[in-house]
Amino acid sequence: MRFDHFRQIVQRIRQNIPCPRCGSFFEDREIDVVAASPRSIEFFAPCDQCGAVSSISAQIEPQRRVHQSIRPVTPPQKMSPEMIHDISNTLRQFQGGDIRELFQ
Repeated sequence: MRFDHFRQIVQRIRQNIPCPRCGSFFEDREIDVVAASPRSIEFFAPCDQCGAVSSISAQIEPQRRVHQSIRPVTPPQKMSPEMIHDISNTLRQFQGGDIRELFQ
């Protein structure tokens, strides 16, 4: 686990996870590391205010990149019965040859 990830996790615990019994937030000195691996870490945090002991687990998930399209995608056009009939007739009348004729 990278040290900057570790520091971010501890900071989030201090800011976002209160003691379940009294609601006070933990100080750095109260948060002890119990176990760590490349993708997870477990903490033990006794509360100075009420004495409750919390077990906190954090997991690091790799961030997935989202493909961004170069051009905007337009939703497909709804086809009316007339459009389907016209396509069917065009294909029926096609005698072979250059297929590009179908798309003109």
